[in-house]
Amino acid sequence: MTSHGDIEFTLEDVILGAKHAELRNFESLHAGYTDRFMATEVSPMQKLKKEVCGVLGEIAVMKFLGLKSALRINGFKRDADIGDDIEVRTIHRPDGCLVIRPNEDTLRRYVLVYVHDFKAKLLGWIPGYEGALEEYKSDPGNRGKPCWSIPQGRLYSMQDFDRRRHEQAA
Repeated sequence: MTSHGDIEFTLEDVILGAKHAELRNFESLHAGYTDRFMATEVSPMQKLKKEVCGVLGEIAVMKFLGLKSALRINGFKRDADIGDDIEVRTIHRPDGCLVIRPNEDTLRRYVLVYVHDFKAKLLGWIPGYEGALEEYKSDPGNRGKPCWSIPQGRLYSMQDFDRRRHEQAA
């Protein structure tokens, strides 16, 4: 595990992220899935950019934890993003919240990552069951798609990520 939550991407990381994003988009289209949480219709290029950002967030968390790349292609929300229980939420604005949707597994751990300019900052994490509280319930854009939006200030430090997991298991 690295000593802090700032990650710099190599050219290889970015190429890997772009290739995985392209494969995920293809698999998603082939399986007939759509992104039902997007506020408006987006172009295929915007969707690909969003997916690349998401994959880079996963790469950042794996680098932070010292894990080899094990990116998934077609988990379609059945599988965790990393390992058995890590979900990664990537944002492109530094002030974004960590979002958990009602259909997502609250027994998983959720990590918030800000990706920008070939760098990532791991902003914190929260167990899903601690994030899925009434106080965080929201409906961004009033679109009838409720979720839990957890502010960055309510997330645990990444320095406590593994330690806290071991304490909960004891």
